[in-house]
Amino acid sequence: MTSGLGYVIWYTALPGLKAASAAAVQLSVPLLTAAGGILLLGEPLTVRFFVPPLLFWAASRLW
Repeated sequence: MTSGLGYVIWYTALPGLKAASAAAVQLSVPLLTAAGGILLLGEPLTVRFFVPPLLFWAASRLW
């Protein structure tokens, strides 16, 4: 049910987004999920939480 609602929202919003914005939103999902695990489930905050987003940000600056 929740996944279906997520798809409806995503495909409703997608036509109004530029390609770069849509890519950034789509690629932020793992980061948001990890943040949810830390905030809601008490998962430990480690270096593995920070390194991938920093690599993504650095790579996006190359274009």
